[in-house]
Amino acid sequence: MLDLVYHRDLLTGEIEGIEGWEMEFALILGGAVIIGFGLQILLWYFIAYRASVKAKWIYLVFCALGLSGIASTWAELLISDVIFLVATQSMALGSVILLFQADARKWFEAKGLLDDSDGTDLKDVFR
Repeated sequence: MLDLVYHRDLLTGEIEGIEGWEMEFALILGGAVIIGFGLQILLWYFIAYRASVKAKWIYLVFCALGLSGIASTWAELLISDVIFLVATQSMALGSVILLFQADARKWFEAKGLLDDSDGTDLKDVFR
């Protein structure tokens, strides 16, 4: 019975020290994180399995927005947050750079079909 009361209080934001607006903010922030991860997975699916050039460009735009977000909030962040954001955004930037390499261009031009008519065996590239 105590467990049910605790979960009801958690959902309604009535736990001691947590006000209603803080709970709403936490739920909105959690929802935004879930939507962000879902969008990231969806973009990578369309890039990796569907060879979508549109998804590649959308991913590039989101990476650029992420980099500009670091620049705009630089002074407000803790040093640990800055290190984490720089590390994650540099990995994202590296993945964008790899999407514009020669083997990736062949992948997008072939619409994801593994064709070795020009002598390049793409099956080994994406193994």
